[in-house]
Amino acid sequence: MKKDMKKFGLISSTIFFSLGFIYIFFYIYQQAQGLTWQFDDYINLKDLSNVSSLQGLNNFIFGGVAGPTGRPVSLLTFLANYNDWMTNHPWGFVETTLIWHLLNTCLVFLLVFNIAKIHIQNIHQSYLFAAIVAIVWAILPIHASANLMPIQRMTHVSAFFMLTTLLGYVYFRTHLSSKQSPVLNLMLVIGWVVIGTILAVYSKENGAVVITMLALLELFFLKRIAYSAYPKLWKLGIYVALLTVPLFMLLYLGKNWAGINHHFEFYRDRSLADHLATQIIILWEYLKQIILPRAALLGPFHDGHPVYHWNMWQPYIAVTAWMVTIFVGWKYKAYTLGKFLLFALLWYFAAHQIESSIIPLELYFEHRNYLASLGWVLFITVIFTEIYKKSKGLSPLHALGGLYLLYLIFNLQQVTSLWGKPLLAAEMWSNYQPDSPRAAQMLASQYKQEGFQDASLKVLSEFAQAHPQNISLEMQVLAETCEENTIQQNINSLQLLKKHVPQISLPADITVSIAYLGDLVRQKKCAGISLKDYLDFLNVARQVPKIQQNASVMHHVNYETALTYQEIGDTEAYLSYATQAFYNYPSLSIAEKIAVTYFGQADNEKTLAWIKEALQYAPSNANGDAWRKSLNSLAETTKSIENQRREMDNTQHEK
Repeated sequence: MKKDMKKFGLISSTIFFSLGFIYIFFYIYQQAQGLTWQFDDYINLKDLSNVSSLQGLNNFIFGGVAGPTGRPVSLLTFLANYNDWMTNHPWGFVETTLIWHLLNTCLVFLLVFNIAKIHIQNIHQSYLFAAIVAIVWAILPIHASANLMPIQRMTHVSAFFMLTTLLGYVYFRTHLSSKQSPVLNLMLVIGWVVIGTILAVYSKENGAVVITMLALLELFFLKRIAYSAYPKLWKLGIYVALLTVPLFMLLYLGKNWAGINHHFEFYRDRSLADHLATQIIILWEYLKQIILPRAALLGPFHDGHPVYHWNMWQPYIAVTAWMVTIFVGWKYKAYTLGKFLLFALLWYFAAHQIESSIIPLELYFEHRNYLASLGWVLFITVIFTEIYKKSKGLSPLHALGGLYLLYLIFNLQQVTSLWGKPLLAAEMWSNYQPDSPRAAQMLASQYKQEGFQDASLKVLSEFAQAHPQNISLEMQVLAETCEENTIQQNINSLQLLKKHVPQISLPADITVSIAYLGDLVRQKKCAGISLKDYLDFLNVARQVPKIQQNASVMHHVNYETALTYQEIGDTEAYLSYATQAFYNYPSLSIAEKIAVTYFGQADNEKTLAWIKEALQYAPSNANGDAWRKSLNSLAETTKSIENQRREMDNTQHEK
């Protein structure tokens, strides 16, 4: 009877506590309701408006551009927010993401609980330990940007399948008996891990690191449990799992050495060596924000982060500090704190081994720490657990734990309330990230929305003057002012653009600005800038090595040139540059326009030849179906007209 009462009391208190936590959690995040869309949302979610048709649904789910896999599993979850997209309601996306975050919190609790009860004999202590870890992890302020940026739900979905995979593995290890069929046991575990990893990877490619995490859990916490099948084979599998991702990364580096270095130089404006030197330091910066966050420094804009080089002292200090920390953890791994310190370090590096190493990604994103932070939360919780053991109960030092929890909650509240005030947030982020083009653009956009046009232009102009290598903002200023400028002002501005474009650091940033400016010039809204003047600027841009080596940017430059020649009336030049733009970066819309132009010239032979050529570049994903459907339809129309023409010719010949 007493046992049943205890069980009932535990369940009741769990429900009550969980509801209270959920209320506080949503209360804090509700303060961000006024947030706006962020920089990667539109490009990834724009096709959500077309999912009402089967073809549109297919294109959206399987036509993703966020990564090599297209991330269809994550994109599938955004269907729940179709109405929010159609009504321009970003908060609706965030609410759904917060549910995913709470689901992941439950998985963290279950994972830690199942591991803790192996090592802690008292089930209630295991329960409390897991609950503290889950709560602290859930409210970490560094997770706020992942929770509040709509498109970053991909991080949560991938983490969901990673945690599910880990939890299932731990459950199998602790519950499967060697008396059962060993082959069935082994196949069950392998199947679970493979399916979970695939789902995680197709949610976000970083999900592959779950294999390394699984091996770390085994080596640190599950070794004392007897294997339920083929012990030697199982141990071999664990070490293979531990090394799979690192070896794959090394093989990828060796095979793609030239391409990786090329991408860093021409797409990221830094070398691979500089990237690694900077990442070594950024990992310390992440850790500081995980353990002792500062709300003012948390946010979506870190694209202005300084780049470090190996001829500077900072990377060597960072490397030395990491080596010393690893040495301490290894030396004292026989002790609880040493063991958990080493685990936290290895877990942290495992979580970052893809996104913060050799792949030519941006330098800094807070959401990369979504699962990486879990090891450090475990370590912090273990510190207070050890204090509890040494004190044989609560001690004054545990007040520090309560204060630390309040410190995290306070910083989280500061972050969420800031996101809920977009103009204030933009001013803060621009102030603390003065070298971030995105922060400057958001501030200018917020000023513009509030009706402060002069302040908006001032922000863009001052940033452009201070960063002449970032000409996208300079182009944006010209585009937004050219209708009011004098002829001489527009001429001078275009001359400055021609002067600065060879200094460009990140060519991809100009793709939107160049299209906006080009439209205005072709509509003759920029007095003093003729079509020939604009073509001269495009020709200068085309000669810049960083632009020449960046296929997607050359695509935009060549297509702008094509549209400008079309406006002049030079169809031959239009077709030439449009074709170059297509080969730079194959696009269905450009393929259709070229085909329609040939068709309009009544050159059916070239129309059909071009369609046949363009179809060879159709993507292999679901978008390829749209290519084939559209271009084949145009080809059938052309053939039909060509047949009608031949029939008419034959009829006239017979007469």
